[in-house]
Amino acid sequence: MKKLYTYLLLIVATTSFSQQLPLYSHYWSNPFLINPGFTGNTDNIEANVIHRNQWKNIPGAPVTSVMSIDGMTGDNKVGLGLIVFDDKMGLFAKRGIYTSFSYKIQVAKDHYLKPGLNFGMQDVMIDFSRSNVSDINDPNLYPTTRRKATFDANFGLAYTWKELNAGVAVMQLFGNKYRLNNDTGSYYRAKQKINIYASYVVPISKEHKINARPCLAMNITPQTPFQMDVFANFDYNELIYAGVGYRLNSAVSFNIGVKWNKALRVSYNYDLAVGKLKGYTGGSHEILLGYSFGRSGGREKIKDDYTAGTKDTDTTGLRTDVNKLKQQVAVLQAEVNYEQRGNLAAQVQDDIVIMNAKDLKDYNGNIPEKGYYLVLGQFKTLQQATDDQKKLESEGAKASILMHSLKGYFVYTQVFPDEKTAVEELKKNRWKRVDAYVLELI
Repeated sequence: MKKLYTYLLLIVATTSFSQQLPLYSHYWSNPFLINPGFTGNTDNIEANVIHRNQWKNIPGAPVTSVMSIDGMTGDNKVGLGLIVFDDKMGLFAKRGIYTSFSYKIQVAKDHYLKPGLNFGMQDVMIDFSRSNVSDINDPNLYPTTRRKATFDANFGLAYTWKELNAGVAVMQLFGNKYRLNNDTGSYYRAKQKINIYASYVVPISKEHKINARPCLAMNITPQTPFQMDVFANFDYNELIYAGVGYRLNSAVSFNIGVKWNKALRVSYNYDLAVGKLKGYTGGSHEILLGYSFGRSGGREKIKDDYTAGTKDTDTTGLRTDVNKLKQQVAVLQAEVNYEQRGNLAAQVQDDIVIMNAKDLKDYNGNIPEKGYYLVLGQFKTLQQATDDQKKLESEGAKASILMHSLKGYFVYTQVFPDEKTAVEELKKNRWKRVDAYVLELI
């Protein structure tokens, strides 16, 4: 009896060690499944169901089903998610449910780090009722399912920069042992696994709205062969998808999908076995059904497509209205910022202020040249002026500082030889800097 159980367990364990976690081909569409750092990685609440039938020519081959949902909270910093999966392979089966959490940290402009953790329970079992035997009344067969449930966790770190997504995750952190029978010394052990993932969206044709999304994924598990996937997916206006990929020494993948109303998505992936497995395992089929529930948190992000020149001519009025609203918002925001930071330019009532050049010095301590200076800010302290200078430079303007012993610090962007040109430029900047004026140095 013990020999039979040990023999069966060794067969199952040997196979399952090479694929302890569910295998997916749609990770490019839902990296949340392989790295909890990607929890809430889009602007929407994403719900997905995946079903995978692997190696269809082999009896007892892996069959995987997984359901997931994730999104960001209202402050757009915390991601929450849920994963439920069922993975069967021969007599061996694993089921689990995980809750997931991530937190977005801005490290620089457009650069974000997102540590993430999911925690849940795994139920590992051997179901002898699925065995194919000639004598079902054999007394040496187990009449019941042997199973063991325990808690587990996965940790991941994701990095995003514009259209780049990259991350590394450690799966099965606890490395649990599942002893399915106390009469033997055999057990199943969940080994820690490292997932590395990176993808980038490359616009191929803005005019025809065609994008490419190359992906790289690597799986590293002790005492198992190194696994690496390279995948390239293409989409038309995020409505029609097609792609091809290669899984090292295993399979070539083909993918096709469609999306309706930017919400409902259906995608199919076929893996064609290559190498030593070719001709034995058969292909693998995987289908994804997904739905986007709209923005998960914060205000709706307005894309600046109105000025890109790619919209139809009948949107001219809409573009004008949007630009006016942007200007009004910028003016109000500037007024609030200047009041909070002590901007002295708000006290200037005239468009042109005349001062003697000898009373001022530039950043190097020299007397500035005579002319008309376009002043966008005037501050009490050097720190306030320096902060405003950096802000203007981050917006693409070249800003400098003039210093006066009594009147503070002047932040300017341009110098003009005549008054008319300076006033014309002043009018162009008034929509974003309502307190701007011209300083004439004589």
